[in-house]
Amino acid sequence: MSTDAVTPLRQRMIESLPPRRRGTNPVYAGAYAFGRTTSKVSVEDGRKRVRRGVRRPLAEWDVLLKDQHEGYIFWAEFERNQQVIESPLDLLSQPRKKPKSRKDQPPA
Repeated sequence: MSTDAVTPLRQRMIESLPPRRRGTNPVYAGAYAFGRTTSKVSVEDGRKRVRRGVRRPLAEWDVLLKDQHEGYIFWAEFERNQQVIESPLDLLSQPRKKPKSRKDQPPA
């Protein structure tokens, strides 16, 4: 991948991506990755439960080939985004509280 400055077209493409998508998919940094997710099997109440799409840490991915094509962001920016997303201050990763319905509120 070239280290040229970000062109206006490239900048618009970057800005058009949702913020969480820019930080989680390595293809935007010019990389090919395989094995980013796995399935977890457990037994609950005597029944088999399969959770698919469980994210794995970058170190556990099966394949990661950097600089396979020109990316929209640089690899260093991708890694920085990963750290921000995984930090405890990432409010988007926390479960949202269900809003109270109007039925539960006393009449005004």
